[in-house]
Amino acid sequence: MKKLLVLLLGFPLAVCAQIWHADANVGGPLTHFQSINFEDCETTSNNPQIFQENVNGVSGKVWRQTCPAKVKRNEFSRPREEHFSGQTIYYAWRVMISHDDSFNDRFAIFQFKTSEPDGGSQNHPITIAYENGKILFQYFKPCKNSNTGNIRNWKLGPGCSSDNRKFILKEILTAKDTWVDIVLGIKKGIEETGTNAGTVEVWINGTKQTLNNPNGAPSEIVECKTDDDPDYNDNIGIDERSVYAKFGIYGGGKCPFDITSRIHNLKAFNDGASAVQSLNSTIPASRTLSAGNAIVLDKQVAKKSIMVFPNPVSDSFTINLENIQRAKVTITDFLGKTVYKTTTVNPTLEIRKANTFKSGMYIITVKDEFDKIYTSKLVVK
Repeated sequence: MKKLLVLLLGFPLAVCAQIWHADANVGGPLTHFQSINFEDCETTSNNPQIFQENVNGVSGKVWRQTCPAKVKRNEFSRPREEHFSGQTIYYAWRVMISHDDSFNDRFAIFQFKTSEPDGGSQNHPITIAYENGKILFQYFKPCKNSNTGNIRNWKLGPGCSSDNRKFILKEILTAKDTWVDIVLGIKKGIEETGTNAGTVEVWINGTKQTLNNPNGAPSEIVECKTDDDPDYNDNIGIDERSVYAKFGIYGGGKCPFDITSRIHNLKAFNDGASAVQSLNSTIPASRTLSAGNAIVLDKQVAKKSIMVFPNPVSDSFTINLENIQRAKVTITDFLGKTVYKTTTVNPTLEIRKANTFKSGMYIITVKDEFDKIYTSKLVVK
């Protein structure tokens, strides 16, 4: 027993570094996230879709999120692993952005986001934006009033627009159709500096970055306020947490372009070294998606697809299953609860609203005979 005790004292017990994995090879998006956020810039028949597919050069499947023109967002929201106040989590993923040559705008590919649009002093403390030819790591300072300090609604303070509060932590040059490995370490903190401050760290393609510092000289780790609205208690439930991670595409009010995001090896860790190693151990054979590969993928999309009409729906609706021989159809609400499930070999599936669907937004997930998954939104009036 003494020898065993000495061994236990002499060697620390192993701690599981990986705490979450949004594995595209296992289940659909709602297996790993609490919700998916779809939103149109205007009324449109364009459907954002989510695919799980193989891409030459990387191991296993990747998530592919499409954001057609006139669609505002297509985002995975709220990882099922909680990010508590005071906790540091290292998010690791590989991302590739594709768009047509006319693209000349900016959109978010990651948001550390407040629960309610009008709550808190920041709304989105940390974001990563893609702009043609570069990736921007952005910190949005808290909205302040010289008389009252932080005000609760970030929209109402003087000089509180997002542009006035934006601070660029790092700018990375890149190109479309190119894999970029990102590790983003975020400590959730309620102050800008000091003991209760949050922190941010960044690795790009395995190399730790020196960041611009909102409070001083550039550093590899910077202090900033990342827990936007601590009034939302962490303990009251996963859907009401104060700030949470979102991955995908958010175009804001401007969305005239077709955009695609591919995500590979999305995980979260409790230490940075393990997060970096998780990507280093799966380096793609090629960083660039060749034109040939892109054409093959586009043909796959055209060959098999789902379409929902009418959408929005008030009574009955039809799911058109183009070239899908045998489909397992599941419809879930945005809390992940299954409200409809069936298997069909017919090319079309008509569903009556009846009492099954309350007003709101739903996710339709179709799995084909090869276990490939197609996803679309459904809006019920």
